[in-house]
Amino acid sequence: HLCNVEALRGKWVLLKFCGVECLSCIQEEIPQLIDFYEKNSRDRSRFEIVGLYLDLSGQLQDIVALHQQLKPIKEHVWNGKEINFPIILDNTFSNWEPFAISGLGDCLL
Repeated sequence: HLCNVEALRGKWVLLKFCGVECLSCIQEEIPQLIDFYEKNSRDRSRFEIVGLYLDLSGQLQDIVALHQQLKPIKEHVWNGKEINFPIILDNTFSNWEPFAISGLGDCLL
């Protein structure tokens, strides 16, 4: 999913800062957000979840590479479910810095 800032105006927005290195994100939090997003699809005009995926390795060049990295996790941890909300790949920490995030797994509403 692409994330258009204009489409977020007037909505509650949950920013989820995550990465493969965050085991609680991968094993618990992302699956919970996938389920929440799916179960509350009728209310999507009121909220949005945006995943800010932090590439600590600096090796992911684009969102396609991110989806490739997440493929085994999707199959073995998320029971085949895709992330159904927009994801922004941040391999430069430019999205991290303005929010003063303390670590992977943080959320902002």
